Formats: sequence, C-alpha cells, structure tokens
Amino acid sequence: AAAARVVRALLSDPGPEVFRYRNGDGQWTNVRRRHLNTYLGEITATRVTAKDFRTWAGTLFGACALSRAGFPDPPSKRALRRRVTEAMRETATLLGNTPTVCRASYVSPGVLAAFERGRMLDDPPTLESLIRASPRALAALERRLARLISNGSG
Repeated sequence: AAAARVVRALLSDPGPEVFRYRNGDGQWTNVRRRHLNTYLGEITATRVTAKDFRTWAGTLFGACALSRAGFPDPPSKRALRRRVTEAMRETATLLGNTPTVCRASYVSPGVLAAFERGRMLDDPPTLESLIRASPRALAALERRLARLISNGSG
C-alpha cells in the first residue's frame, strides 16, 4: 500500500517517467542509467553497472532453463542446439529480448559450454520458485552457478 501511494504521487506530477526524484532545487529529475550506475559504484566501491546485474540474472535464468530441459538422450549436435534454442527463448521472454541477444549478451558462455559437456545445475528451480526464493536460497543457487561457470560443476 505504501509503494502504491508513492507511485500514485509520482504519476500525479507532470513528467513522463515514473522513476524520478526531486533534486536539490526541488525539480523532478528522471532517473537515468548513469544515476543508477553511479549509485551502484558508490555502494559497492567497485566498477559495477546495472547491466552487470541484468547479465547475471540472464545467466541464472538461462542456466536454470537449460538444466530443467536436461541433456538430450541420445546426445547429438542437433538435439543440443534444440535444447539451447528452447532455453534461450524462455530466457529471452523473461528479459524482453530476442533469443539471439540473450545468448550473445546475457547468458554466460560458460553456462553454454558446461551444458554442451553435460554439466548443469542440480535440481534447478522453476521461474516461479526462483522469483519467490529467499535471499539465502538465492545466494546458494548463485554459488552453484558460479561453480558451474568456473569449473563445470553445479
């Protein structure tokens, strides 16, 4: 209810953007990528951007989709391509992109390489479970994903 009040208040003021703030002069300022990236850099003391978070999410979604699809039996290049294509379609839908863009820009090549070797995340969550996961469960899944990318075992 509190969030709804804030959004209503933002929408009642003139301007096309919902994500805005009042600057030091009391003027509404649209939140831009540079504002967010500056903030992320300040709170993390590293060179991290919003795209890094989106890429990590795309990698996580893609790894889960591939793992749920499973390694084809019998394995063949065609069957592997089909599974990867299906997983990238699912990931693209979540990210609002094309499967080609997701594969090229958002899903780590390490996930794809691991899958092609038959390595996947154990017991991958569904999208609904992933969205509802506790911070602790999400952190554990992200550690498994990092292991998958680094050494092919998730």
